[in-house]
Parts: sequence; C-alpha cells; structure tokens
Amino acid sequence: SLKVLKRCAIFVDVRTEQGDDAGSLFVDMLKGLIMGRIGQSCTHIVYKNGLSNTLTRYRMLNDPKPFVVGIAWVVECVEQRTRVDEERFKVDVDMINVAGGNKV
Repeated sequence: SLKVLKRCAIFVDVRTEQGDDAGSLFVDMLKGLIMGRIGQSCTHIVYKNGLSNTLTRYRMLNDPKPFVVGIAWVVECVEQRTRVDEERFKVDVDMINVAGGNKV
C-alpha cells in the first residue's frame, strides 16, 4: 500500500457513466487504507459518478468532514509518492444532483 497515506482512511465510490462499480483498481492501489463504509474516522472519499447514498452519508457526518476527492488525487499521490494537497482535487459535492445523473 501507499505508506505516505498510512494516516488516511479512505472510502472509494467510483463508477462508470452507466453506474457500474469501477473502483476496484483504486481499492487495490489503496490496500490497507480502505474503509467499508463512511464514518467519522473516514479521512477521504474518492468519488466519481458515485451513489447518492454516499453523498447522503457524507452530509450526515459531523465536522471535520472527510475530503471528497476525484480519482486524480489517488493517481497523483502514487506518482509523487507523497500525500498531495487535496484542494486541487476536491469534488464540489454541493453541485452534485443527489437524485442521480451525477456528472463529476
């Protein structure tokens, strides 16, 4: 796993445009850091075309909430071999239509 992210607890919700789960590559890359569900101990949510349920759970968390980042954050961390600044990779969850049809 990525030792530079060892303090991270990451939930992955990455799907194709059709809604099929496409997160297995990222789960493999982040082995040992993956959380089975979103909770207060979660530090990051890797999100692309994910389920509305993921965003609902995120919104119900107390502050500080986890970072919601795109898949490019994971790729950049791997390439740089460091935890890169999440700001550049943030997903604007307020702009996502929770009813579905997410285009992120």
